[in-house]
Amino acid sequence: MTATLETPATTTRTPLPGARMLRRTVWLIVVAAVSAFGYGSLVLASKGGGVGPEVFVDGNGNHVDANGNPTDATQTSVNVVMHASPVIYVLIAAIALGAIAVVLRRAPDEASVVRILTRAMFVAPAVALIAVIVAYAWFRAIPIDYWVQPGWHVAPFPFGSVEVTQSTS
Repeated sequence: MTATLETPATTTRTPLPGARMLRRTVWLIVVAAVSAFGYGSLVLASKGGGVGPEVFVDGNGNHVDANGNPTDATQTSVNVVMHASPVIYVLIAAIALGAIAVVLRRAPDEASVVRILTRAMFVAPAVALIAVIVAYAWFRAIPIDYWVQPGWHVAPFPFGSVEVTQSTS
């Protein structure tokens, strides 16, 4: 009798039904979260400056102009800070959750599930990138003296939110 060495049969692991769809859903959530984080990290800018005549304070605490003559005029300092808008965060979450809802309601097969989720994986970062570009373009285009004038001011809503502080010297 000859002894033969038997090797155990290798088991091949078959993927569970729906594993591909579940993986794509997880990737969609990760892409949406990274897009929201990237948007929040990139949309932060500030600018400031003085508006009005150039006014200095002398050693006695009096206001003087550039020539050293006493004046009653004051200069307004404006500081404008742009932050990320919560609306974009809600929009990115709505894209991800909306894609999942569409899949649950209308997807007839696995291929359409993957297609819908993949499209949403491209839309979420595109929305974040467009929001960053529009917010910066708008912010750079507004002159500082715009914020001193009375009246209604257009903010980069919904692409960014702006905080304005004014002080007079």
